[in-house]
Amino acid sequence: MRWRLYSAALLMLLAALSISSLAVSDDVSADESAVNELRGYVYEFQGENLTPMANVKVTMWLDVDTVFNTATTDKNGLFMTAYDESVTFISFEKEQYSVTSCYEVDMSPYGQTSLYKLNRDAIEAKETGGVHNLYGDMKQTAIMMRATSTISGYITGNVNGMATALKGASVTLTSMYAPQSTKTDDNGYFEVVCSIGTPYQVTVQAGGFVDYSIGNIYPSEEQLYITLAEKSHEVILGLDLVHTLELFGCLLLLLIALTTIYLIKRPEKEGGIFIVNDAVHQSPSGDEDEDEDDQF
Repeated sequence: MRWRLYSAALLMLLAALSISSLAVSDDVSADESAVNELRGYVYEFQGENLTPMANVKVTMWLDVDTVFNTATTDKNGLFMTAYDESVTFISFEKEQYSVTSCYEVDMSPYGQTSLYKLNRDAIEAKETGGVHNLYGDMKQTAIMMRATSTISGYITGNVNGMATALKGASVTLTSMYAPQSTKTDDNGYFEVVCSIGTPYQVTVQAGGFVDYSIGNIYPSEEQLYITLAEKSHEVILGLDLVHTLELFGCLLLLLIALTTIYLIKRPEKEGGIFIVNDAVHQSPSGDEDEDEDDQF
């Protein structure tokens, strides 16, 4: 009888321990689960300030060619994207921008690509609710900065003292890279995408106008306003009208001078024959004096 009481008590104790163990297990699984979502913030570096960056495309990659999932940052720079252990890379994309730094605890640059390799050991630790934050105390997952900007502006021509928009004017930008060219539109406007921090030489050409060139122009939001001077009409030898008239005036004066010299020194003409009187001239009075001397 006593043995049965001991057995019953032991069974009750084991049952209580089993129930307690199951309850603890349920609590742990409720608080901790494998990571299935990543959360982060993207900022833009402007001068000395960081501002939340909206509309950044955040892509999760299984490998360098296969996309797993994409997300887009909101006005606060926040993104949330699905994740599982097969994801290898993450990327951040926005036109004319590039990543300057990232949260290196969870990711690192991958070669010369725009991809960042995720640190699975850091990410796949048990996380509350299955969400992993891709940032530290500063809440900065990635910081981006403009990689390109534009050189833009308006080209006008000075026609009879009036500034007129020049359509089809050629605008050429030269730098340490390959030259870039474009044409102005109906309003004389042009725009060329350029590398940030690179100085450019801007040359403008349009038919009937003097070429214009200016150096050390950096890409920015400020626009150029360039007015070309109208060419005078070319008449001869590539000279404009004013210089052509000056040339003809000089030639005319030279011709008059040569004609005058010729008229002064030209030989006399008698009976169709030019007579050159190159004999020594003797005065008649001298001859008479000699005759008188001979008589004596």
